[in-house]
Parts: sequence; structure tokens; C-alpha cells
Amino acid sequence: MSADFEVSPKLKQNQAIYLIQRAIGIGFLHQRLKKEIFQIRQSKRKKKALNKKIRSMRKIQDTTLTTKEKKKRDRGLRKQNGKGILRINDSIANLSLSDSDVSNSRRVLLREAKKT
Repeated sequence: MSADFEVSPKLKQNQAIYLIQRAIGIGFLHQRLKKEIFQIRQSKRKKKALNKKIRSMRKIQDTTLTTKEKKKRDRGLRKQNGKGILRINDSIANLSLSDSDVSNSRRVLLREAKKT
């Protein structure tokens, strides 16, 4: 039976060459795939870095300042905001309807005077 299945040395050599070429080709493909995967990962990292939201100064300060410094900062902000809001409310509260009518009529008169 072994005589029926004997393989010639030339065929064995061709099979060996084929297997070696195939192994080299697979190795080459494997290296190429690894390189492409690496490049894809790098591009994703770059995109992530570019798409990061710019944090506000307050968030950056929250990570670096001590609690005492944060309290001092917040106290100063509250004072600033409080003063600004009070000024706006006072100006609106003191403005009456007649005052706005007077200022509007004055503007109209000034425009007409400039035209003539």
C-alpha cells in the first residue's frame, strides 16, 4: 500500500517550497495588519485628543486649588455678582414710565434738530 501513495522527491520539494512561501506570505500579511491596526489606534488617539472639550477655568482651578483658596475665590465671585445684580435692579426700579417717555421724546427732538 505504501507504494501506491509514494510521493516523488520533486513533489515533496514543491510542497515544502509552497508551505514556506505561504508561511512567509502569512507572516508578511500579519506584520502589515499589525502596522495598520497600530496606525488606526494612533489616529483614534489623535482624534480623541483633538475632540476633548476645553474645560472652563473654574474646573481647572477646582482640581488644583486647595479648599481654602476655593472658598476665597467663591467669596470674591459672590461679591462681584452681587454688586452687578444690585446695580441692574436699582436702575430698572428707579426708571418710571414718564422718565422713559421723556427720554424718548428728547431723542426724537435731537434727531429732528440734526436733520434741519
